[in-house]
Amino acid sequence: MDINNILREFVKDCGKKLNLYGIVQFGSSAYSKNFKDIDLILFSNENILSTKEILKLIEIIKEFEEKYEGLVFDFGGISSRKRKAKYSITVVF
Repeated sequence: MDINNILREFVKDCGKKLNLYGIVQFGSSAYSKNFKDIDLILFSNENILSTKEILKLIEIIKEFEEKYEGLVFDFGGISSRKRKAKYSITVVF
């Protein structure tokens, strides 16, 4: 599992399915070559997110967690990971 390719796939999928202005990777994963914890900020074109957009993001996350066993997501500050995985991605939307 190449995490860089998975991240590219995630960004591409989010870009297609969500009304995004941009996605920023920050924290140690942005400069370290050996990272396990990834932080992403997703910027919406909307001032106020609709429930529909949030549900779309949850659907994308579930698809990726099912597709890649070594991957787990959480929403920054409001949820915790229910399982351990090689790579953990925190999403702020």
